[in-house]
Amino acid sequence: MQEREVLRRDRCIGLSNDQIDRAHQGVLNSYDFKVDTTAISSFEAARLILKYIDDNPVPKAFKVLGK
Repeated sequence: MQEREVLRRDRCIGLSNDQIDRAHQGVLNSYDFKVDTTAISSFEAARLILKYIDDNPVPKAFKVLGK
């Protein structure tokens, strides 16, 4: 994440470390689908996401978040 902050040039270095826990608080294990974009191309990621949406039209995470 720090490398991405450096490359973007519009982020304070270390800000992502501070924000990650707050951004994912209570939902880290509730995601319906995860994509590791460090391991595949953006085209392949998009293809996987679209396939998941087609195969799973009702997201489960919203039910968990609503509790």
